[in-house]
Amino acid sequence: MINSSKRAYLENTLGGKNGHIFRRLFHISMVFIPFLYYWYGNIIAENFSNLFGLVNSRNDLIIFILLIIIFLESLRLAFGIVIFGQREYEKKQISALAWGGLSLCICLLFAPLGGYKDSYIGMPIILTLSIVDPILGETRKHLTSNSSVISIALIVSVIIWLSCSFMLGTPYYFSLIMPPLSIAAEWPSMKYVDDNATMILIPLVFSMLLI
Repeated sequence: MINSSKRAYLENTLGGKNGHIFRRLFHISMVFIPFLYYWYGNIIAENFSNLFGLVNSRNDLIIFILLIIIFLESLRLAFGIVIFGQREYEKKQISALAWGGLSLCICLLFAPLGGYKDSYIGMPIILTLSIVDPILGETRKHLTSNSSVISIALIVSVIIWLSCSFMLGTPYYFSLIMPPLSIAAEWPSMKYVDDNATMILIPLVFSMLLI
């Protein structure tokens, strides 16, 4: 049986349960974005430039994508469109998808560079959003204890940041600071700013101040 709060949560998503699953899978698939950017970004930008002649670097490509996101989201809002996996309230405000895309682009453009493939800050920030945010959403629906929800999210976040410290050269003390900061950034429920933005932008600003 689906409890009433969970049923309302699903019914508010275009596509119901399938739309909700698609939304979660799309969110998790964002783990590939930093790998593509830091490992192959310049190659992708070069190939894109050869085809269209619009970009000269991976940052140019990100700026181009950023402008496309703004344009498409503006059109969606102008016509009140809700696509599969989105929720009804997103008809009249910037969607979680757009917030996530915009914040990802900003993170890739401004995250401090260093470590392996220059990915030691941008990578764990984006991985935390991609993996931990869905975990928070699902555990909140199935567990009644906030402390259990936070504990699970913290453990996963610490694993992500420690792994990046070991493999990418991320400062180890970040694994003490960033996991609770990321979860705290997700927790407030703001009407017009989605947690896809806060979970990236707040850790990004702190990392820029600390490095």
